[in-house]
Amino acid sequence: MRNRVILASVVALAIGLFSFNLAAQVIPRSIQEGGTDAALREKKNAWTVGIVGGLLSGTYMRFVDEMASVLNDGDNLRILPIVSYGAASNLDDLLYLRGVDAAVTQSDVFEYFRTQRKTPNLERRVSVRDPDADLGTAHSRAQ
Repeated sequence: MRNRVILASVVALAIGLFSFNLAAQVIPRSIQEGGTDAALREKKNAWTVGIVGGLLSGTYMRFVDEMASVLNDGDNLRILPIVSYGAASNLDDLLYLRGVDAAVTQSDVFEYFRTQRKTPNLERRVSVRDPDADLGTAHSRAQ
């Protein structure tokens, strides 16, 4: 009998802990209001930032996902975490894939693209943040 009471308490606690998130979901105003396709497309893309974070199970992807959780602000700012093949792929996607505005990678990846791949105009195309740290964030500059 005691085991059943403990099991019921644990199940009730789990349901309570996981159901609080349901009430926190807010429908953005843009979805509620609607509009023409062109207007909706423009509004959605105006403040959407795609950040490539690497492998789904990797540290960088978790970092980007946390950024999205903290910074997403309905219609004002939306962070889209993007999965890639890893740190080198993050910079490659930043340079060549549409919809990628920023990337998280190691600083030596930038150096590899500059010296080994000899990517043209890399310093002008990509702005590196925190280059002295092992974890660097890069974002694409308008070309």
